[in-house]
Amino acid sequence: MPKFIYTIILSSLILWILLLRKVTFTQPNTTTSVIEFLLLLFLALTSTLSLAFYVIYYKKAPKFTNLKHIYRKSLKWAGFIGLYVAAIASLKAFKVLNIVDFLILTILFYITYAKLKKKRL
Repeated sequence: MPKFIYTIILSSLILWILLLRKVTFTQPNTTTSVIEFLLLLFLALTSTLSLAFYVIYYKKAPKFTNLKHIYRKSLKWAGFIGLYVAAIASLKAFKVLNIVDFLILTILFYITYAKLKKKRL
């Protein structure tokens, strides 16, 4: 296992602890606390999902020598999914989530997915 993965695991663990602390000890009274929660959610999901995608991509190409390239590819998709979840959570948090907004956001992310899938990193 490359050395940078240990750093990612540690940062992911720290982000989940900070998110848990934010959920348990602060109330969502202000816009700032909600934005901080959503930012922590995005970062924690991205770092955790990037590790899962890294394992999947590494198993597909075990003899590939540039492991940072594999991690960057996994980080791209993890960030994409994390951003989608955080966007839906932000719409829900600010009470503007309805079926039309959800569908528009989903279509936007699907179009972006189609473009990202074709483009190489």
